[in-house]
Amino acid sequence: GATIDGLRVAPNPFTPNGDGRNDDTTFDFSLLLFLAPARLELDIMSLSGTIVRHLGPVHLDVGRHELQWDGRDDRGQLVPPGLYVYRFTAFSDDADATHLGVVAVAY
Repeated sequence: GATIDGLRVAPNPFTPNGDGRNDDTTFDFSLLLFLAPARLELDIMSLSGTIVRHLGPVHLDVGRHELQWDGRDDRGQLVPPGLYVYRFTAFSDDADATHLGVVAVAY
């Protein structure tokens, strides 16, 4: 079935304050066992479950990849400092893979 391997989020926490250091966080991962390009979506949610940023869909082949989040919501505004839940999902015809985790924003 669909597999996401080695998902890492770094830096975590990150500081999107425009100083040129740690302004973005990178979701680094490998896609395994997909026969065709997988559709990926990344949702960043507040702790109450509200989606603040939706990234994707992107279509990627098997291999190592990165997606970045700049600490902004879907309106382009910086999110407040705090903890955010991410839901990283790879969709395929026969199986889907989802990973959940936490990313911290600090200023």
